[in-house]
This record gives sequence, C-alpha cells and structure tokens, in this order.
Amino acid sequence: MVYIKEQNAQVEKKVKFFDLLMFGIGSTIEAGIFVIFGLGANIAGSGLIVSLIIASIISIFIALNYAEMGSSMPTFGGSYTFVKEGLGGIIAFYIGWLIWFGSIVFAALSAIGFIQYFNYILSISFPDLFGAFIVMLFVAYNLKGTKKAMRFQTIITIALMLILVLYIFFGFTKMNTGNITPLFEKGISPIFMATALIFVCFMGFEPITAMSEEVKNPKYVAWTLIFSIIIASLFYFFITYVTIGSLPLNVITKSTLPFFELAKKNPVVLSLVFIGAILATLSSLNTALFAASRNLFALSRDGYMPKIFSSIHNQYKTPHVAILFSALMIILFIATRMIELVAFVSSFGFILTFSLVSLSLLILREKRKFLTRPFKLPAYTLFAFLGTLLPLILLPFLESSAIFIGFIWIMFGFFVYCLHTLGIDRFRIAFAGMNVLISILSFSLWYSLLVSFHSVKPLTKVIIGNTCMIISSICMIVAILFLFKIPERLKKFQTK
Repeated sequence: MVYIKEQNAQVEKKVKFFDLLMFGIGSTIEAGIFVIFGLGANIAGSGLIVSLIIASIISIFIALNYAEMGSSMPTFGGSYTFVKEGLGGIIAFYIGWLIWFGSIVFAALSAIGFIQYFNYILSISFPDLFGAFIVMLFVAYNLKGTKKAMRFQTIITIALMLILVLYIFFGFTKMNTGNITPLFEKGISPIFMATALIFVCFMGFEPITAMSEEVKNPKYVAWTLIFSIIIASLFYFFITYVTIGSLPLNVITKSTLPFFELAKKNPVVLSLVFIGAILATLSSLNTALFAASRNLFALSRDGYMPKIFSSIHNQYKTPHVAILFSALMIILFIATRMIELVAFVSSFGFILTFSLVSLSLLILREKRKFLTRPFKLPAYTLFAFLGTLLPLILLPFLESSAIFIGFIWIMFGFFVYCLHTLGIDRFRIAFAGMNVLISILSFSLWYSLLVSFHSVKPLTKVIIGNTCMIISSICMIVAILFLFKIPERLKKFQTK
C-alpha cells in the first residue's frame, strides 16, 4: 500500500460501522428525491419509475467498483485518490476538481430545497441570506470534528427512514393504479433525460469514500457502499410508485412540492413528511459539504491547490480552511435558485467521475497487484466495464446549459493544473503567449475581412470584424497585464 503509507496520518480513526452506515444511507437517501421529483415526473411522466430503476442499476455497478477501491485505499479524496493511483496526471486532478464542484453544487441544491420546504410553513423574506445562515451553521458543526457531525447524521437518517416508511405505507392505502399511465408513453428519450436528472440522487458514493481515512476498519467502507445503494434504491422505487399511483400525474407535475399533495390527505402524515423533507435536505447539505471539503483538502495536500486548504485545525483536527472555502462556494450557487439547472450541473460532474473511477479499477488490478483488498470484487472486468460505460450514456441527455457550465469549469481547471505543473513564471509566460497568439489571429481575421471575402454581406462583415477587434484588444491587454502586473499577485498561490 505505497500510496497510503506516503500520507501523513493527521486525523483520528473514530468512525464505527453503524455510524458509517447511517452516514451512507443518509448521503444517498437525501434531498434529491424531495427537490427534483416533480421535475423528473414532468419530463418522463410515469416513466420516472423506469428512470429510477435504470439509475439504480447503473449505481449498483458503480458502488461495487467503489467498494473494492474504497476499502483498499482508505484515504481522504475518495474518487480523486482512486483515479490518481489508476490514471494519474491531469485526469486525476480533474476528478478531484469535478467532484469538488459536483459536491458544492449538490450542497447548494440541498440548501435551495430546504428553503423551498421551509417556506411552505413560514414565508422567508431573504431566502439567500437564510440559506447562507444554514450553511454556516453546518460549517460550525463540521469544524468541531467528524464524530459530532456523524452523530448528528445518524439521528437524522434514522428519523428520515422511519418517516419515509410511514409515507410509503400511507401511499399504498391511497393507491389507484389507474393513475399510472403507460410507462413509455412519452418515449425513450424523456426517460433517459429524467435518469440523467435524478442520477444526482445516487451521489452517496463520494461522501462515504471521502471520509474513509477516518473509518476504524476499511472493510466497513465496502459494505456501507453496497448496503446504502440497495436500501436507497428500494426507498426511491416505493416512494415513486406510491406517489405516482396515488395522485393524478398533472397534480404531481404542477406542484413544486409533490409529496405534500399526497400527505395533505392526513394532517399527521403531512407534518411528518414536512419534517422528513427538512431532515433530508439538511442531511444532504451536511454530507455534500463534508465531501467537498475533503476533496479540496486532498487536492491541496497533493499540491494542486493552495497549501492553505490542507491545513488541519490544531484542536478539532478538521480541515477547517477547506470547509470554510467550500461553504462560500456553496453560498454562491444558492443565489442562483435554479433547481433544475443546478441538478443537471451536479450530475455532469458525478457522471464523469463515476465513469473514470470504474475505469481505474481495471488499471489498479494490474498496477497495484500487491494492494491489500479487504473486499475483492469477483468478475471485476465486467463490473468495471459496465461501470465505465453506463454513466456515459446519460451525458447526451443532460441539459445543454449544464454541459456548457461543466466544460467552462473544466477549462478553468486546466489553468489551475497548468499553474501547478508549470509554476508561476512558466505559466504566466505560456498564458501571455497564448493570448498574444489569439490576438494576432483575431487581428488577421479582421484584416482579411477588410480586404477580401467580398461575397460576405456588409452587415456580417461589420459584426464579425468588430468582434475580432474586441477579442484582439482584450487578449493583448490580458497578455501585457499577465506579464507585468498579475504575476506578483499570483505568487502567493504558488505551491511550495
């Protein structure tokens, strides 16, 4: 276990199996189903049942791959660590970069959902500030140590499971199978689009593996992953089945809080479902913040991010700076309040991550033959292949704006990676040179339009020509600033 031995054991191994299991179930049965259920039903209709089955099957394959690697390499970083050992280089960096991004966005989704449900009872005048306040409460709680955060998570998860069981039984008493329209009534494409949307509901792998360095026995990680995804899949299926079976589809799609539409038929159930929704959204916010901070910590520890993010609090032994910075990013996304877009963006990050993690299993079986594997996956080639391919099928069904945001984040990550690999001086010269090149090319295109391309319409020439001049000017200014002004300010971010 070369990689594990290279890490400095800065945190205490306090997490027991039951606490980890409750954490795993709570990180999987979470806000997603409460927040985006109506959106999924609007896309696929009753076919949302099929979408959940597809997402569950894909997630089971991924969970088995994670189970072997999570128990073999119990260290902060989770997915990032697995890919770093398997594929290395810029791909490993990108996994840490994407999973940090995905966790941040999912935490924001959870906070938005919490605000939405809380607003049902008590009108909130300043929702963004209220969301920021809730995030900072969890920051304070996480700063004081993993054991306290886990204890809180265990209580929430047990209460949430009991409420959901009650909801399911109540739903069966109100069932009308006539409400379930043909599952493929809207076609195959909407079903896969809904699958891509709700896939974020199965992101519980990452929070579990991200905290594996604090688990007493690495084997606990494997069994927690498997049990969590099975239990969550069963809950999701029955919740979806009884809700769609108990309510007309148009009632579900028009409501921002579809579970309340069924629960309204009984005041006690309504009260409990409200509590369950609040617990689920808070639970998700807690686990996503946990995962985001641990991934940022791992990136910093390996030198990809400023060293300050790998600082450990002297008293509480938690990565306090990583927690605070991740919380600030979460608050920025809360301000968007665009639930569907935020869900799709989060799914984008997790789809790419899960696929590359599964691919890493194939490589690690050859590259790390000596690695101790408390959980060894049989027929690993088949599971790794399916875990790699199946998530990628969902990518074309994501919303185009979510894909665009995801690629912008990837491009930004490229500059962060170059800053790490090249160093400040080489990076600024390369970046300035790239801007000079773009400036020259843009100027050349402007000149070509001016003296030739007579077949191009005058209005088109003016628009393209002015655009080229603006781009050329901006890039030249950036190049000059980067060469003479910005480097001094960037030096404080250089990793020593």
